[in-house]
Amino acid sequence: KLVTDRPVNHEIHLNLPVEHFFLGIVIASIAGLLIWANLLRWPSNQFFPIWSIQLSQSADLFAQPLLQTCLIGVSSSIFSILIAVWVLECRLQKNIKYIHIVWWCCLWIPTLSFSSGLLAWMFVFGVPPSIFPVLLAHTLIGTPFALMMLSESWYARDQRMAILVKQSGRSKLWAVTFLWIPKMSDTFLLTFAVCFSVSCSLYTQTVILGGGRVTTLMTELVSYGIGDRRLASLAALLNTFLPLLCFAFTASLSRLLWRHRLGMQGAGVAIVR
Repeated sequence: KLVTDRPVNHEIHLNLPVEHFFLGIVIASIAGLLIWANLLRWPSNQFFPIWSIQLSQSADLFAQPLLQTCLIGVSSSIFSILIAVWVLECRLQKNIKYIHIVWWCCLWIPTLSFSSGLLAWMFVFGVPPSIFPVLLAHTLIGTPFALMMLSESWYARDQRMAILVKQSGRSKLWAVTFLWIPKMSDTFLLTFAVCFSVSCSLYTQTVILGGGRVTTLMTELVSYGIGDRRLASLAALLNTFLPLLCFAFTASLSRLLWRHRLGMQGAGVAIVR
């Protein structure tokens, strides 16, 4: 009996990792923004476009929005992490190891409805539009992300260390400040970068609660998008590089912070006799 050959499989399998695919999308997006920001015009009768480097002279227009973006992003990220630590620690003391549904509502509610509700409470309490309501809104949006990033590591912490801390007579505040936060420093740095990126992307909350008085890179991007496309591309480019720099900084800092202490990296436990 003859053995027939297997049918030929004509499918093409691409051994392309997912991270390389998304990295290519990010690089292509940044390259497109660079081209769009420095392109003066492209006549139909010319093969190559006409470039202009005068855009660099307009970079000072984004000094204040860049500063306010960094200020709001850093402040709201720190407040979100502090609230997340307080919530997780309180729920862990009650032996509850899941996130309450109320924090998910900050993400499920549409941004316009969420901002309008906060604006109504501002009118009730007589709070004028300023940077503080914007900071509150960014913190409320960033807190669920902080809870998602920190909950798994916080609930899975070593109970042997918790018993030793309790036997030593140290307070819970000391344990959280000097033990658990340094022990999970890499997770906290990554959480900070995520919350900062979320803050950089918020537009509706900034415009409504700030009353148009708080300008960030995202608000400038939308406002310039109606008129000058080159300034809009420059604002988008800056707003893209900010989270990228934040992730790069936190990744480098997490590697350098405890490079000489194996136990603080989660790879070992120090034994004291």
